[in-house]
Formats: sequence, structure tokens, C-alpha cells
Amino acid sequence: MHNCLDYNRIAKYYNNSIENAVLAISANSGTEYDIKEDSEDYSLYRTMTKIALEQGVDLKRCNFEKMDVEQLARLADRFLWAGVPPRLVCKFLHMEQLK
Repeated sequence: MHNCLDYNRIAKYYNNSIENAVLAISANSGTEYDIKEDSEDYSLYRTMTKIALEQGVDLKRCNFEKMDVEQLARLADRFLWAGVPPRLVCKFLHMEQLK
């Protein structure tokens, strides 16, 4: 299943160390580990995961920032065609905006 967290981006805020990030987050939180999402409709994430897997994307090893631009654009188009809102496509693909 796809993880909505961009670990590389998080690590940048903590001296490029995910371990430092986890330590800081643990030190500053109680039991509220839920991440507020704009939508509770997680079926859209399942839809995007299914499409990505059908397109041969290995989500366990995938780094969307290093993915070929054309492949990324085709994937985004398929998500949009499936009715996924552009902002969720951007979140899933770790993009600031669609290109």
C-alpha cells in the first residue's frame, strides 16, 4: 500500500535524518499520530494504488521524484481519468502541482 508520507522531505527538516525526525516527532507528541487528511475517502488512494500497480510501478521501491517525467505524466493522467481530484494526485505523486 502506498504511504502518503514523503520521508525524503521530512528528513530534510531534521538534518537529513529520518531517525532524528522520528525522535523529534515522538518527543513532541502524545498519542495523536493521526495525520489530518482533506478527505476521508481513502478509496481514491486505493484507486491510485491499483492503477499504479497495473502500470508496473513498484510502490515499495518507487521514488516519484526520480521517476521519468513522461511515465509520471501518464500515471497522473490515468489517475485524473479515473476521477481522482488533481490535489490528491499531487499528494500521491509527491508533486507540488501537475505539470
